[in-house]
Amino acid sequence: MDTPEDGETLKTAREIIADLDKQINRAVQERRRLESLLAALNMDRGASLQIPPSPDISLSGTVIPGKISSGIPKLDDLLNGGIDIPSNIVLKGPPFSGKEILARNFIAKSISENIPVLIVSVDKDIGKIKSDVMKILGGSVDPEETGLLKFIDAYSKTVQIQSPSKHAIVSEGVSNYSLFIKTIDAASTDMLENYGNFKFLFFTLTGMISQIDPKFFIKTLQHIAQKRRSENAVSLYLMDLGVFDDNVYESANYVMDGEIEFRVDFSKNYLRVRGMGNVKSRDWIEIMFHGNSFDLGSFDLKRVH
Repeated sequence: MDTPEDGETLKTAREIIADLDKQINRAVQERRRLESLLAALNMDRGASLQIPPSPDISLSGTVIPGKISSGIPKLDDLLNGGIDIPSNIVLKGPPFSGKEILARNFIAKSISENIPVLIVSVDKDIGKIKSDVMKILGGSVDPEETGLLKFIDAYSKTVQIQSPSKHAIVSEGVSNYSLFIKTIDAASTDMLENYGNFKFLFFTLTGMISQIDPKFFIKTLQHIAQKRRSENAVSLYLMDLGVFDDNVYESANYVMDGEIEFRVDFSKNYLRVRGMGNVKSRDWIEIMFHGNSFDLGSFDLKRVH
């Protein structure tokens, strides 16, 4: 049986690991900056200045170059190793079709690998989001306390309740879209300065469209997506199907790199991938739920697009 001392030791160890990962991430970012500088100097002077090859460092043990895990192993297989870095991906489907489970596993996987996550919520209780993620993570360490999980709570004030998190950045909501964008950009800058990289989640585009003038929707989303891409982030945006006209969904797709679409067909659930580069199949693939995650049925490799 674990003692309080064991718990404190574990917490301290995790904090040390998180701090080391911050230092590594900052070093990687500095190396990239220097490589860009040397490349520019080489072009100007015709020189052949070089930085020695970088060591093969794998943060948390499972890094595929240019990819990051979705949190669902079989989906990573379908995507040929994970989601490209950077990417803006919309998770689209009816409520409770599986997109929420994918989002939670994406968050949990990141935190387990000491990669910070910035979550913006405009129509979901952030306490519920965190609770669902913690069911996957387990353990007693609070990722908000360690800085690996950061919320921008744009929901609580709109329903006139107190934010359930003392660590959250509380926003007035989407109606003042200029201030909303500045709040997100400031938080992402802080993530980059402290960690060197991060993942980004948006709950949900459905709620955002409901609170903003339609003519400002695409402008706001375009800024958010382009800014996250420039920060080398992998970003997921949740969106319910069957709520708006088709042109609204097409507007969202316009600024995305791809989508994972979910559907419910009687008693079965399916997903398919659109965009997202080279994948093993673009057919509808059955989802089998288990616990807090899901698996995928077989996909036909003869139908690669």
